[in-house]
Amino acid sequence: MNVAIKSIYIIEAVVCFAFPAFAVLVGIVFSPFLLVFGATGSIEMITLLLSLFGGFVGLTGIYDLVLKVLSPQTEKFNAKRTKLCISVGVLAILNPYIWSNEPSTATIFGIVLPLGGALHFIYLCRSYLWQNTANQ
Repeated sequence: MNVAIKSIYIIEAVVCFAFPAFAVLVGIVFSPFLLVFGATGSIEMITLLLSLFGGFVGLTGIYDLVLKVLSPQTEKFNAKRTKLCISVGVLAILNPYIWSNEPSTATIFGIVLPLGGALHFIYLCRSYLWQNTANQ
């Protein structure tokens, strides 16, 4: 794979996952407040904490996929763990959309771009993610 295609994949990852990464970063900064209000039993704060955790886990799965696309010979990733991380991340992305009554203009940055990017990287790594593990 040449440098131009790798650069395009890096730009795609940055464009698609910058907003969720920023949201997770802000959530980590404000997580002490979420923990305090979540301890009172507020269901909104508990779902925000779960979305924060799921978003972090999902971003680690995307990180694995992007690194696998950029350097296919890397053998340090576990396909089952990556699939689990991506699944948790998709649920974390969809959680605010499910709880909101009316979608906003941030929907494209918060839901459509990350899901589209995740689907594209899953498609690029499909042979790695669904390899036959029966012989291993």
